[in-house]
Amino acid sequence: MKRLTERCRELGIRVVLDLVINHCGYDHPFFQDVVKNGERSVYRDWFYIREYPVTLSDTKYDSVWYYRWMPKWKTSNPQVKQYVFDIVSFWQKETGIDGWRIDVADEVELSFLRELNSHVKQINKDAFIIAEIWHDAKRLMMSGGTDSVMNYDLRSILIDFIVDRSITAEQFHARLVRYVNRYSEAELSQMFNLLGSHDTERILTRCGNRIELLHLLVALQYTLPGNPVIYYGDELGFQGDNDPGCRACMTWTADYKNHPLWTLLRQWNRLKTTEAALQHGHVELRHIPELDVYAVKRMYGAEQAVLLLNFSQQDRRLDEICRQLGCDTDELHAVQFPAVSRPEGLLLAMRYAFF
Repeated sequence: MKRLTERCRELGIRVVLDLVINHCGYDHPFFQDVVKNGERSVYRDWFYIREYPVTLSDTKYDSVWYYRWMPKWKTSNPQVKQYVFDIVSFWQKETGIDGWRIDVADEVELSFLRELNSHVKQINKDAFIIAEIWHDAKRLMMSGGTDSVMNYDLRSILIDFIVDRSITAEQFHARLVRYVNRYSEAELSQMFNLLGSHDTERILTRCGNRIELLHLLVALQYTLPGNPVIYYGDELGFQGDNDPGCRACMTWTADYKNHPLWTLLRQWNRLKTTEAALQHGHVELRHIPELDVYAVKRMYGAEQAVLLLNFSQQDRRLDEICRQLGCDTDELHAVQFPAVSRPEGLLLAMRYAFF
């Protein structure tokens, strides 16, 4: 692990490990000691035990989502805290990793997350903590216990409109406006913006294998504030339903350089890493109902980046759209993206422009 971390750093890559401090497995030796020895166990206060004797149960101890196989740690216990701190200290000091992804962070005491964050940064002031949370993360972001969160909240907004069409354009706009105004610009810029993960179906599968929908999701993922996150294999169009379908091994022999998704994501990566407006720009969202066009504008000083999504069944003139947005077409430089087919009858037009 130390050699891997050192080699990654030479390539400009940082390594973050998964840290599960909310729960353990039923077969963990500490929990099995409670099962065997009951109230005489030295670990009886390391868990939330409700009833003795302890057997595999949904009610005799607290577990994650009432899943009996994953009993919860009592992180308010000083012994449990020290146990976690010792684990964190070992891996950071011995291998030089750069941070942690905290599993089920919203079910861990905020006070403990703050202490953990402080402990992690005492070892490495630049260490980065990402928290797993599936809903509104404002309270967690404000707690001082994490630097970033897995942004499932934004993912839901994008998929509800772009993929499922379960909400109208007006509802999509309203939800997106509430989202960007819920967080400070600093918080938004640190978000871990993902489209898929080990806990969801593959994003191309979620799109019904409609590559044009994935193009739109990626365009929004890279234009909105935050850090675009690519789940391994999605750049090669991996497909699969939820666990275990989403966890297939990486195909290292794939001809990735000629894959259209690889090419698309490389283009977006270049823009994200070179355009100051996409990294630091203030975000402005505009819905133009009369044209059925949606615009995401990022502004940073004199620089601006504009993403235009045409959801109508008609071609729209750029000058017509710019008049509505109050921008000058002469100041915008168009970036060409791979053409995407537009199936007959598809309500969601697949043309977008980035300037």
